[in-house]
Amino acid sequence: MTKRIGAYIETYGEVIEFNDWISNFDSGITYLIRDNMQLDFSFGLGLNQKMNYFSVGYSMNIPKRQKLNK
Repeated sequence: MTKRIGAYIETYGEVIEFNDWISNFDSGITYLIRDNMQLDFSFGLGLNQKMNYFSVGYSMNIPKRQKLNK
């Protein structure tokens, strides 16, 4: 969407013993605070069964230390 704001929509599901199909949907928005810090909001719904969730999160990328050559 922008350099700092992202969004996604996806469907997913599973087949149970080749007889039953479960379908779900989720969507979310992310906001990049800094190059290594992100806030996110997501929610999901069951399309053919009762399921829902709501999530708010914070992520931080901590880079590996560079090894010094001896």
